[in-house]
Amino acid sequence: MTQSEYKLIYYLILGGALLICLLFRQDKNDKYGNFPFCLLIILLVAYLVGNRGDTIGSDTANYRNWFYEYSNMSIGEILTGLAYGGDPIFKIGLFWVGQVMDYNGMLWVVSLTISFTYYCVARNIIRATGQGSIVLLFLTMMAMSVTWNSQINIMRFGVASGFFLLFLLALYENKITKSIIFGILAAGSHFSAGIFIVIALIPKFLNLKLNYYCVIYIVCLFASILGVSVLDFGWFRNIEFAKVDFYISSNAEYQVGFRPLFALYNTGFLIIAVYLKKYFNVMLMKILKYYILASSLFFLWFSIPFSDRMGAFSWIVIPALYYIPFASKFRHHYVSIIAIVVFGIFNSIIG
Repeated sequence: MTQSEYKLIYYLILGGALLICLLFRQDKNDKYGNFPFCLLIILLVAYLVGNRGDTIGSDTANYRNWFYEYSNMSIGEILTGLAYGGDPIFKIGLFWVGQVMDYNGMLWVVSLTISFTYYCVARNIIRATGQGSIVLLFLTMMAMSVTWNSQINIMRFGVASGFFLLFLLALYENKITKSIIFGILAAGSHFSAGIFIVIALIPKFLNLKLNYYCVIYIVCLFASILGVSVLDFGWFRNIEFAKVDFYISSNAEYQVGFRPLFALYNTGFLIIAVYLKKYFNVMLMKILKYYILASSLFFLWFSIPFSDRMGAFSWIVIPALYYIPFASKFRHHYVSIIAIVVFGIFNSIIG
């Protein structure tokens, strides 16, 4: 199987699920939160991911090596070595999985974790907003290019992203204990999540009008065009979560400098969200403000290799900002399904 074939099968699974929703109304919310149908999708994706082969995913060899390295270490050795790499939750997870499963089993577990946490996020958002379908929002989240990519390449981010989204929802719903737990799980799975946990606190405690956030967005966008980056702020390199020097010192070939396609992608969805913001409740409005701040930092990160890994923390909230307004404005489910199909095709092309 090639990576192109993998991506095709992945989107065929999602397309088939959407077709079932269209024909048999499996998108209707029920007392079980549509879990049986979503579980079928989760298992199909996990089967694909767990049996994809070693030729798919540029990071596959690294994760295979890490799996065997950490599964053969003791918890004490892992904790002792955290000063050299961080991400304790993910590494300890590799250790525990390695005691009972092989490498392919680990791929299953990672995929199940990502997809299941995304399902929980979709369920929580729909119940909090009272709009839309759990299944359709879940499928929108799964249709993102960063989602299928995180199941085969940036798996640490994938695991962290689900926990981060649960942190974000808990934070903005004033569920402090849950937000602390999910925040620890997110940062412990991928240290970079720590930066965005701090960013998420700003809309929580600083009740500025949306216009001010948009001004920040525009300033950072034009600053990035002019070549300004976080490297111009010397103190930023000292933030442990950022790992700026690690990315700069990497030998990987990666385009640095202003990335117009990334800027257009984020700006396009921002325009859609701002235009349809009247359909947002208080929680979604805070998520929109978070998206603006996360995108602004992303633009200033363009001069550092692997800037897309920072951009991914803005992309993961796009499905909620995109789907909920369609579900609220257009009551017919087929309109939302068409919107998701367009979203999925677009993401499959750019991904």
